[in-house]
Amino acid sequence: MKGARPILDEELALLKKYFSIKEPHRNDDRDRTFILLGLYTGFRCSDLLSIRLKDVWNGIKVTDYINCRKRDCKGKIQGKTTPIFQDCKDLLEYYVKNHCKNFEYLFQSIRGGPLSYRQMLRCIKAHFNACELTGNLSSHSLRKTFAHKMYKELKGDLPGLQACLNHKSINSTVSYVSVNHDKIVEGIKNLNY
Repeated sequence: MKGARPILDEELALLKKYFSIKEPHRNDDRDRTFILLGLYTGFRCSDLLSIRLKDVWNGIKVTDYINCRKRDCKGKIQGKTTPIFQDCKDLLEYYVKNHCKNFEYLFQSIRGGPLSYRQMLRCIKAHFNACELTGNLSSHSLRKTFAHKMYKELKGDLPGLQACLNHKSINSTVSYVSVNHDKIVEGIKNLNY
């Protein structure tokens, strides 16, 4: 979503605390799994909603990779495969074992198909509002947060980040990594010729 901002570390801590102390609701595990999967994988909301249970669960345990098929990815040019690490595996295993009996999709609607983007956005915004998070936050904030963290981990490697985000154009990747204006001013001030 254009203009969505990444979630700050303090806000992530608030969300984590919120889910641990809030009055339980039947969709909390689903929503928490969706949010953390978005943060761990950088998948678009539509990619996450298209994941079938068999893409992450082999009937016994969580697989080592999540596969998003080409037809389900934006542009339908190439699919995306992302590793799943232990924290994410533990969360997925709990969610699948307790909530996904006879599901085709990981995030399934009560009608049987994938949950709609609009419904998931409503749920995520409700959690953001309950934590009193302000600013332009949306489901795309999960992807932007992933991009910012990966950019730091990759030590500024834009082509690497482009591959992580499955972007066709490096210009799209650059737009995900906002530059702090104060850092630019400081850098110009410190130029020495």
